[in-house]
Formats: sequence, C-alpha cells, structure tokens
Amino acid sequence: MSGYIIYWSKEFIDKLNKHSKHEKMSVVYSGYSLKLPSLKKIKVGDTVYAVTIDKNELCVMGKLTIEKIETAFDYLMRETGKPHGCVFPDNYAVKNTYHKNAGIKAGQYFYHTNNGHYDNIEDLPDGTKILVLEELTDIPHRFSQEPPAQSAAFALSGTNGSEIMPRIIPNDRIPFLLFGKEKKPLKTDKNGKIVNASIAGHARIMSGETQDYFNSLF
Repeated sequence: MSGYIIYWSKEFIDKLNKHSKHEKMSVVYSGYSLKLPSLKKIKVGDTVYAVTIDKNELCVMGKLTIEKIETAFDYLMRETGKPHGCVFPDNYAVKNTYHKNAGIKAGQYFYHTNNGHYDNIEDLPDGTKILVLEELTDIPHRFSQEPPAQSAAFALSGTNGSEIMPRIIPNDRIPFLLFGKEKKPLKTDKNGKIVNASIAGHARIMSGETQDYFNSLF
C-alpha cells in the first residue's frame, strides 16, 4: 500500500500542545480547502504521515494506517458527540439562534443546511432532521480527534496510530526524499529551507524508499 504526507499547520500543532500531550494519532480529515485538502487519493490500507515545519525544519508529527473512511459527521457524532463544524448530511439542519445585535428579535431561530438557511421550520424540506447543538452531549475524546479546520467532509481513521510528537528530519536529508507521481524532492528556497507550498494544501504520495526512511523514525 502507499504512503502519503499531509500538512498540519503550526497553528494546529500549537493547539494540540496546549490541550494535551502524548496523544495517539487516530484520524485525519478531508475537505475542500487549503486547510483541509481533499484526501480522496488515500485508500484503506494506505499510511498517512502528518508533517509540519518548525523552525525551518521538517518534522514528522505522526503516522497512521487508514482502516476506515466515512463522513466526518458520522465519525464526529459517534466519537465526540458533536459535529465540530463539519459538513453535515443533506437531510440535516442545524438550529441556530440569531445574534441579538443582528437587528432581529432576540431568541428567533433559523435552520442552516448545506443548501442554505431557512427562517421557518415549516420551510425545511420534508424529512429533514434537526440538530440542536446546545442539546448535544460531549463524549470524552482526544483533542486530536477534532478537525483542525471547519467544513471537514470525510474522516480517515485507524487504531494503530503513533504518538503525536515532532520527529525532525535533518535538512541535508531533504533532497533525497521523493514525492508525487514524478518522484521529485520537495521544493526549497535558496537557503535549502522547505517552501511551505510544497507540502501544504494537498496529500503527496511518497516513493517506497522515502516511506522506508519515514518508518525508521518511529
């Protein structure tokens, strides 16, 4: 099976460090933005390596072999009890309260779906299920199980994840790590530092030799 790198931003790493230590990597999220890029190339059995850049060094934060792919909504509701801003199914609406400063009567509700929002419950499509966020109960979970950004669409999870911690790759090793269909090294600037754009915004497949090296870090 294949190995892929995905990018975790410094902002997300800082939040992980703030909330907890020594968590096990158990899920990654796929979406439709630079912060949550599509991971549709990744299949069950593939291994994902989360990487970040810290102090101009490439760090491998964790390793996870994917065992299950499902909607982020299904995963989050089962594992955390709340949707955490994920994309919810088309037959669901979330009940929200208008902000009191919006010029609308305090306490008035609207219903938000993937296709827009409705001021009246009677206007919702037939069969719509309504979520009231305030009535949902948290299920104890690790902070790393929550999406790093809004609008997560799919969750790719596994039970064999490594501990989340920085594993630094020496800069002189970077030119020998090969990614993408063309099996090319990551882009670097004139000082040999990795360019963020070369790893952020998408999943990158790695060569077999590169995956062997990544595995040696664990």
